Order: sequence, then C-alpha cells, then structure tokens
Amino acid sequence: QAYDGSWYVKGYAPDFSEQIKQDKIAELDAQYQADKAQLMQYYFEFSINDNVEGMNSIKQELADLTKQYDVDLAELKGGE
Repeated sequence: QAYDGSWYVKGYAPDFSEQIKQDKIAELDAQYQADKAQLMQYYFEFSINDNVEGMNSIKQELADLTKQYDVDLAELKGGE
C-alpha cells in the first residue's frame, strides 16, 4: 500500500518523496512563469513610453529571476 492509500504490486508504489519533489517543482515553475509574465508586462509598458532606463532595469530583473529559478530548480532536482 502506498502513501496515498492506493494498492500497488510490491516495488511499484509511487515514492512519496518523489511526489513531493515533483509538486514543489511544479509550484516553482508556476511562480516563475507568473513573475516572468508580470515583468514582461512592465517591460512592454516601459517600451511603449520609450523608457530605456526602465526597460534595462526590467531586463536585469528578468536575468536575476531566471538565475534564481535555475538555482532553485537545481536544488530541488538535487543531482538528477
């Protein structure tokens, strides 16, 4: 019997820790996509107003966001 109460042939039950890891990765992906979309909206607004300084700031924030996402994802995956 697996952690979720379902029955499986011995050795084929899903791993609880693997499911938690996959759930956390899915949450991380969703948050990254939402944050990225918000920054892209700001970038678009700055570009309409020809605000080069604002656009450059958003580019840096996007780069930082992506770098942090890559670090967090590698930590969650842990050596796969």
